[in-house]
Amino acid sequence: MNGGGVLGGLVPSLDQPLLRVPAERLSVTTVQANRRVEKELAAILDECKLLGEHGAIGAEQAHGQLGELVRRLHGLKRKIEEGRTEQAEHEQRCRARLDYLGLCESGTVLQGDVLMEHAVEVSALESADLPVQTSRTARLVCEYLFRAGFNQTAEALVAAAGIAGLVDANMHAQAREIGTALLRGECSTALVWVSEHRARLRRHHSGLEFGLRQQEFIELVRRAERPAAIAYARAHFPAHAKSQMQQIQRAMATTAFPHAETAATAYPALFADSAWAGLQQQFLREHRLLHCASEQPRLLVGLSAGLAALRNPGKCIQ
Repeated sequence: MNGGGVLGGLVPSLDQPLLRVPAERLSVTTVQANRRVEKELAAILDECKLLGEHGAIGAEQAHGQLGELVRRLHGLKRKIEEGRTEQAEHEQRCRARLDYLGLCESGTVLQGDVLMEHAVEVSALESADLPVQTSRTARLVCEYLFRAGFNQTAEALVAAAGIAGLVDANMHAQAREIGTALLRGECSTALVWVSEHRARLRRHHSGLEFGLRQQEFIELVRRAERPAAIAYARAHFPAHAKSQMQQIQRAMATTAFPHAETAATAYPALFADSAWAGLQQQFLREHRLLHCASEQPRLLVGLSAGLAALRNPGKCIQ
């Protein structure tokens, strides 16, 4: 692979998410692992400092405190090893996809697609006789199927085509799990995901966290749990007051009504069942954004380009 090709930024737009997603996951994993280690190491050092300041202590007490420090150090070592393992997996995925794109760029790529039974494993793509173009088509179709919710069909195609290394199944599985929970009226898993990516979401001026908090507040009002709703608002709304004050005021106004039905009549948008579907769509957009995945399925982009070329065959040949 030459420097002016894939590494030089000439990756076709259809293939760019193939590199962006694992590279972004590698970056995020590295940062999160470093933060966890730094936090745990700082806590251990503080414990050591306190242990030295206690002065003379009994042998049994010293043995217990040192044992606790050893246990925490073993835990820190385990976290470091787990972080390295995860980072190595993302690095390996990036390298494999770079090699794959190098084959796509070379002249060994077959012209046109072939039957799916000739598809191969990613690890075997170094042979010049393999139908690399087939794996590209299968990958685009799998991505579309995952996004459309046809998960079992997508997983079956991944297995049949042998392209597990080219499809970010874990990313789609996470999005499906959290999105499904939101449609069930559950915010807990989405809030956990938000807490893990809060800094990056803020850089994108995301309103997802406030939307989730507001929905949990509204559900408390719907169940006529006014004291709990007010306590929840005091705990979570101040952090969003600067950017969401108008929405906070509308939400808090629902507690002024004696009955939830009256509040729902005055503010139907807040109590609408469709609010959960809206949160799911907002989460999916934010999830794709943080993973550097394309907003629109690449299969549709490719089809649009192909149809445009068919309408202008002369320009395409030129």
